[in-house]
Amino acid sequence: MHLHPANTPADIRDFESLCREYATSLEPLIGVSLAHQGFEEEMRTLPGKYTPPAGLIILARDSLDPSIAIGCVALRPLQELSTPSIRVCEMKRMFVRPAARGRGLGITLGESIVAAAREMGYATMKLDTDCTMAAAIATYTRLGFTPCSPYNTDPCANTLWFDLDLTNP
Repeated sequence: MHLHPANTPADIRDFESLCREYATSLEPLIGVSLAHQGFEEEMRTLPGKYTPPAGLIILARDSLDPSIAIGCVALRPLQELSTPSIRVCEMKRMFVRPAARGRGLGITLGESIVAAAREMGYATMKLDTDCTMAAAIATYTRLGFTPCSPYNTDPCANTLWFDLDLTNP
């Protein structure tokens, strides 16, 4: 696999495709759509809040065929939780296509976005996930995330919230 920031229109299209595949896969698993997150508006305005220098999208591509995107992760600022001295961001849209799972790509994507957030000067990274997503929760825990109180208004009853102190490597 090869990781790189999404910099081109083709990269953004690939990210959107992965995000839509992710969203479609969630509905039967957790019984909820991403509409409450403003998903369609987010996709329509990409890169939107993921635009550098405050945001970032990372794509994973197949090393044998770099035209194939196999995974992604992004970060966006959480200005409503930030102060002038403490910047907070959120990990979003981590997804690995089923055919590419089981090779550690989720950890690799997670490590890349956490490292980028540190380099960008963020102090805290937050994320939310569904309690039924055991593999995702294991990945986040392995990356050092710990449970935290809700930081958004996600209406789903099964939502879990996590954060990571980026100032303490």
